[in-house]
Amino acid sequence: MTAQNGGGKVGAIGTSNTVAIQDQTIPGKINPTATVINDTDPGSITFNWSSPGGGSAVTDNMEYVYSIDGAGGVATTSTSASRGGLSAGSHSISVYARNNAGNGQAGSASAIIKAKPTPPQVVLKKGPYATCQGGGGCYRYDVTLQNFGGGGHAIDFYCLSPFGSATFSGNTYISNKFCGYADTYATVDGIESNHVDFRP
Repeated sequence: MTAQNGGGKVGAIGTSNTVAIQDQTIPGKINPTATVINDTDPGSITFNWSSPGGGSAVTDNMEYVYSIDGAGGVATTSTSASRGGLSAGSHSISVYARNNAGNGQAGSASAIIKAKPTPPQVVLKKGPYATCQGGGGCYRYDVTLQNFGGGGHAIDFYCLSPFGSATFSGNTYISNKFCGYADTYATVDGIESNHVDFRP
């Protein structure tokens, strides 16, 4: 290539370089998954997702923005996010990818954390009054179970000292044991009841 000036002189012009400019493409939709790590309150969940692909036209300068349970927007280049200390109920993530061309479509995933189970409880009450062996007044052991599983149960009685045992099924037990002392209690499957004063 040559150039000519106003005086008619001709000189060479340096060679030119061609620069390729590549337009970016908006990322595709992100499809996260939810994996429960601890399923009981306080629980934990890990969310994972994959790159939307599309080569450098998409992935150059790309990042992800996610929100868990609708709280804020966190920008990251990672493809996972974890959250612990979660209460019982459903917990979700919304995540999308963005680059210089704009924001891609958001995808979501959710998982459920279960409520902490209520511990089993043995409730002892005074039953009907009767005359104790050897005289004096006694009351019958009446036992109710709360939050126990099904099947059979083993019960041990305490009336000043260990006072026999029995087996039963169901959630109530009307015993044939009577006691007339303070600090009376029973255990069912090793779980101790409340202590009751069985004195007349």
